[in-house]
Amino acid sequence: MDQGIPSRFQDSSFTNYRRLTMPKGMLGNSEVLRRIMSGPFADLAVKLNSEDSDEWEAALGTFLRKEPTWVGGAVANVEKVKPPTLVLIQTATLGKIEGKETRSCFAGAIWGYRDSDIDRWFPARQIAQTAGSVGVYQLQNPKGTAFREMALAALKASPDTSNDQLAKMLKERGLTFTIQAIERLVERQESGEDVGLRTDGYANLAFAEDANGSVSVLRVGRSVDGWGAYVYRFGDGGRWRAEYRLLLRNSVTATL
Repeated sequence: MDQGIPSRFQDSSFTNYRRLTMPKGMLGNSEVLRRIMSGPFADLAVKLNSEDSDEWEAALGTFLRKEPTWVGGAVANVEKVKPPTLVLIQTATLGKIEGKETRSCFAGAIWGYRDSDIDRWFPARQIAQTAGSVGVYQLQNPKGTAFREMALAALKASPDTSNDQLAKMLKERGLTFTIQAIERLVERQESGEDVGLRTDGYANLAFAEDANGSVSVLRVGRSVDGWGAYVYRFGDGGRWRAEYRLLLRNSVTATL
C-alpha cells in the first residue's frame, strides 16, 4: 500500500484508477496534490462558473477526449450548438372561430380577472379566425426569455431585426391569434380537454394583433380565483421563466 494515501482510498479500484490516469505514486505526494487542488482545479471551477462557462465547458470536453483544445487563445474544433429557445410539447387543432366583440371576451364565469387594457389595446371587434393548428411550446432558458427573443426563435430571424419588423412577420406568417381563439382554448382546457395549457398558476402566452396594427402579448393562467387574462406590449423587456409556455398558431416545428 502507498503510505501517502489515506487508508479509506487504499483499495484495488482506486489503485487501478490511479495507474490508468496518473503517474504511479503521484497522489502519494501530498504537496503535489495540494498544488493541483488549490491551483488548476480551483481555477477551472471559477472559469466553469463564469460568463464564458459554455466555452470553458466545451474546451474541457475536447481536452478529455484528447482532441485539439486551444489554438492561438481560442477554442479549437469546437462547434457551439445554441440551445433551443422553445421546445414543442403538444399540438392541438382549432376550428374556425367566429368574430366577437372584444369587451365580451374573457368575461364568462371561469374568469376571475380581466386586464382592463384588453379593451384599450385591441380593436373593438375581433375578426373571425380561420381553422388551423396550435403548437404549445415550453420556454427553455432558466434565466428567462423576453417576448422579442421568443419571436426571433419562432421566426428564425436575424438578431438585428427590429420589433416592428418582427411584429409584421408574425402576422404575415400566421403565428398570431385572435383573442377569442385563446378564450376558446382556455374553455376547452377548463372543460377537461388537455390542449396543452398550464393550469397551475404558470403563464400561457400568445401573440395577438392589436389596435395599432402591431402585436401585443396575451397571458392567460389559472389560479385559485379562476382564470386570468392579461396583456403586455411586445417590446416589454421582462423575462419569462422556463416554466411558462408560448402558443404559436400553425407552428409544429419541434425546436425553435
